[in-house]
Formats: sequence, structure tokens, C-alpha cells
Amino acid sequence: MLAQLLKYSDKSFITLTNNLCDVGRGCSIESVHKLRLTIKKLHTLLGIFNYKEEIPAIKKSIKVIDRIFILSGLIRDNQVQIGLLKKYRNRIGEAIDFTIISLMNDNKKYKETIRLKIKRINPFDLVLLNQRIDNRIEALNDSSIYSILQEKADELFDQMNLIIRNNPDEKALHRIRIMLKELIYTLSIIKKGKGKSKLEKSALTYLEYLQQVLGDWHDLKVLLDRVNCIKV
Repeated sequence: MLAQLLKYSDKSFITLTNNLCDVGRGCSIESVHKLRLTIKKLHTLLGIFNYKEEIPAIKKSIKVIDRIFILSGLIRDNQVQIGLLKKYRNRIGEAIDFTIISLMNDNKKYKETIRLKIKRINPFDLVLLNQRIDNRIEALNDSSIYSILQEKADELFDQMNLIIRNNPDEKALHRIRIMLKELIYTLSIIKKGKGKSKLEKSALTYLEYLQQVLGDWHDLKVLLDRVNCIKV
């Protein structure tokens, strides 16, 4: 389990560095999507150990990465919305062209901002953060790592069940989607370590399907909210 988690940590940081470079060069739909997935996995890793950084320079880089995550979300939402609007243009007509142009203009601003943010990240800080997290992992043994991961997975699962029992509204559904992703990432680490979680493989597959369904719903909701707030 120790070896698998160290590999997961190192791979996350290598992928993060590559994804930041890719987005800095072009902000394609694929590169933005990959960057967001990598940052989410990194957040999951930090959350598992309740990791708090104390070195000012590294803390600053983490804050920049968090800001990049928010900006990449805005870019990603706009890219998806533009795709959906173009898909339905034949049915709706030219009336949506103004919305498409508005989204494209916003994306230009977001892309320029995210490039500037990426330039502010010191690669050495990421290497040092990677090493500090690895040191934290190496201080544990297989049994304790598995217990931490399983406890985190159980906590997320219980929290989602509680939200679902209380008839979740739209805001709660989005929260469930975020928690589902974190749960899936946590369970994937357990699976790589050949640990036994309370969820069977079929259940994990269903969780991934459910997360995708909620993702599709959220894309349409964000689009509807955007269309309603745009004044022609």
C-alpha cells in the first residue's frame, strides 16, 4: 500500500506539471479537462492526510493552483456550453449566436488570466511539495495507510447517504457530485493497493456512472443559468 500511494503521489505531480504546461500553451478542451482532473486528485491526496503546508512559498503556490482550478472550471464550463449551443443551433436558430459570442469572449479573458497564473508557479515549489507529501506517506505503514483511506471512503459514503436522505436540492446535488469524485479517487488508490473496501467493483462502476450523470446535469444547469442572465 505504501508503494502504491507513493507512486500515486509522484505521478500526480508529474502529470500536474505536464498539464500546466499544456494549458499554458493552448487551453484546449482536452488539456483543461486533464488539468482539472489532476488538481482534483491532488486535492484528494492532500485531504486524505489533512495536509497543511507551512512553508510560505509552497503555500503561495498551492493558492495559485487553487485559483487556476477555479479559472479552468470557468473555461471548461464555457467550452462545454459553447459545444452544447452549437449542437442545438439547428433547432434553436441564430438567436443563440449572441450567447456563443459572449461565451467565447469570456473565454479569451479567462485563458489569458490562467496563463499569467501558471507563470507565477515555481516548479521547484511543486517538487518540494511532492517530496514533503512523500515524507508524510513514508512515515506510515501499509496498515495505517489502508485504515486512513478506508476511513476517508466510509466518511464520504456516509455523508452522501445523509444528504440523499434529506431530499437534496440542486446545490446539494452538486455537492454530491464533488464528493463522488473524491470517493472514486480514494477507492481507486485502495484498489491499486489490492485492499478490500466495503464497495464491490460493480458498485464502484455505478458510482462512476452516477458521477457522469450528475456531471451532464450540471453542464445543462450551468448553461441554463448563463443563458438566463445574458441580456441581448
